[in-house]
Amino acid sequence: MKQKVIKVFFFLTIITANIIQCRNYSPSSSTKITYLEKIKEIKNYSEEDSCFDKITSLCVDSENRLYVADSGLSRIFVFTSDLNYLDSFSGIGQPSEEFSDNLLLSCGSCGKLYVTNLRNHTLSTFSLDGQFIRQFSIDAKLLDVPLINSKGDIYFLSLNGTNILDIFDSELRLKDSLIDMKFHLTFPFESPQNMARRMMSLFPTINQVKKLITRDDQIFILLNNSQTVLHIDEGHKLINSFSVHHPRFVKDYRQRLKNIVGKGGWINCFGSFYLDECGYLCLCYYNRTADEPEIYRYSTNGNFIDILKIRENGQLEPTNQFISASSSVGLYYSISLDSKKICAYKIVE
Repeated sequence: MKQKVIKVFFFLTIITANIIQCRNYSPSSSTKITYLEKIKEIKNYSEEDSCFDKITSLCVDSENRLYVADSGLSRIFVFTSDLNYLDSFSGIGQPSEEFSDNLLLSCGSCGKLYVTNLRNHTLSTFSLDGQFIRQFSIDAKLLDVPLINSKGDIYFLSLNGTNILDIFDSELRLKDSLIDMKFHLTFPFESPQNMARRMMSLFPTINQVKKLITRDDQIFILLNNSQTVLHIDEGHKLINSFSVHHPRFVKDYRQRLKNIVGKGGWINCFGSFYLDECGYLCLCYYNRTADEPEIYRYSTNGNFIDILKIRENGQLEPTNQFISASSSVGLYYSISLDSKKICAYKIVE
């Protein structure tokens, strides 16, 4: 009973702090803008001028190789950090077990590549050179990209309706569940109407809750409903929480949210969430007022760093890119909105 009281008190403390922090922000708050410039763009995956068809996911391994899932071609492509083609592979050899569309990638901290197939409802494990290891069946409702720690434990968004995150061992056996759904169902601005709220109450989705894991197994969870980041240590203890209500996107987001909530809908705030080479958390937001993507960078303890914006040849890049992955060699990668190109960017010094 005492432990439950402590958890509830901690939850209320975090929510209260986030609301106060949001209200104390002002549009005059100092904002540093840092620019990215495009250094390369590819639409072909080999020298034979073979084109991508439907890129659905990117991930970067510990050696800075970029893995690209093309769900239209049902293949995984491997590139160097500067987008030079290395290799490609498909499923595990049998026609019924080849990749289909809707592929999502995870580069595990354990040194393996994980491929989630949303159509076949499977999770496949490969070595980083594309050799098949094994395959698991997953729940058809589990539309998620897993995290994998250095021990091979697998983290999926929970379907139990009570928690946000489930922990599985390397054999995909459930070990534990983390984080009360109350964190997910917190709305600092507009509250969703009945139908939208009921859907959110069932279980969190990949668009509502983003997550990442560091090389030392620290987990960060981004709650899109409340724009809050949770920090969970390697022992699965919640050790910190902070709001990311920067006034630049809040004004735009609140206006859009107000318009759509009145029609019974909802908008997820951030499109992607990852860690860059500086160890900063990167939260990608498409600013409709400015008509451009913006990347809000925060330190892992919650300090705002800057906003990254895309620039090419001295001009802001047209609105056809969204940053979705980063490497430890200072490059940021995006998938074009038509899902047929990959771009690499670096920070302008």
